[in-house]
Amino acid sequence: MNILFVNNVPFNPQYGGIERVTDLLAKCLMQDFHYNVYYLICEECVEKYLSYDFPAPIYYLPSDSNIEEKQKFLSQLVNRLSIDVIINQRGQSYNIHKIVSQSGAKIISVLHNQPTAWIKHEMFRTLATDLSSPLGWYKHLLKILFYPLYYYIRKVRFTTFLAGQFTRILEESASVVLLSDKFRSELKEIVKTDISNYNIKGIPNPNTFEIINSYENCKDNSILYVGRLSKFEKNPIRLLQIWEKIHAEHQSWKVVFVGEGDAMEDMKKFVKRKRLPRVFFEGSQVDVLSYYKRASFICLTSNFEGWGMVLTEGMQCGCIPFSFNSYGAASDIIDDGVNGCLINPFDLNEYAARLKELMDDKELRMKMSRAACEKVERFNVNNVALIWDSLIKSVVE
Repeated sequence: MNILFVNNVPFNPQYGGIERVTDLLAKCLMQDFHYNVYYLICEECVEKYLSYDFPAPIYYLPSDSNIEEKQKFLSQLVNRLSIDVIINQRGQSYNIHKIVSQSGAKIISVLHNQPTAWIKHEMFRTLATDLSSPLGWYKHLLKILFYPLYYYIRKVRFTTFLAGQFTRILEESASVVLLSDKFRSELKEIVKTDISNYNIKGIPNPNTFEIINSYENCKDNSILYVGRLSKFEKNPIRLLQIWEKIHAEHQSWKVVFVGEGDAMEDMKKFVKRKRLPRVFFEGSQVDVLSYYKRASFICLTSNFEGWGMVLTEGMQCGCIPFSFNSYGAASDIIDDGVNGCLINPFDLNEYAARLKELMDDKELRMKMSRAACEKVERFNVNNVALIWDSLIKSVVE
């Protein structure tokens, strides 16, 4: 069986979650299920993405050609390699879908975020304002005054656009993969039609690491955030607001941020203005595993997510996951109160209170840490690849 993974950038696992997931899945499908795997990259390559020993041959769409020429290139590539199935890892990119849909191969389109992500992104982006000046406060007050009408208009426009895009992707794909079956309701809400006749499958992302270990003896008193420091999606400044509520009573604890992004400057200003102690910005790190091994908690504060790979990565190392219950896959990963904590969106007081409870109770921390390790085993790459193998074969047949 010959399959072609498609992405906008090379599948270097150090670049991001989609790339890391594809690298793991491709290796497993090749080694354990004997697939022939190929990569297709749709955008001009950046040299830093290539410093990796890729497990599959890489092909590139001609960057200086129009869409018809790109479609022709891909169709010829599919014929030459005898591709049975194309797995489009940028299923929400309509430009990429227009190219792969004309290839002649069966298409599996993967949506790596919750279907309403762009609508929610627009909501939070619209409301955000720089409050460092009187003009900023004036704009903020105007936004609050006119926000309901403005947001309603923007939401209708975005939803209409997405409805057309998702409908075409559903109709032109042999299967559409969501990261959770719980996202079906969101997808149905957008397209406003019965989606039961489409081949929609919920498949989780696989675990990043091969190890499963609680590392109980290695844990220190640290609360860990890993990922992009992005304002509108991840909103990591919320963790600083939570830390402001609890740091005084927990002098031996610290908060560690691993990652970079457009929110970092505001976060550092917040730390300075509030005089928050024991906050560490580590920047981007190649060796993220060592941070997971030491941390007691892995925390997400996102407005929206697709899967939240940092949660399962942390759970593999015995970190207790915290997340707002603001997206469907969160409750696939976390059983609230058993192996982690799901917080009502976006209740910072509840988040702080539940962190405090576990920070004060080492025995309960160890119990939940072990439970997190046990829960995350169900997402190991072999289990996930088995689901993919079944789907690919059903699509071809």
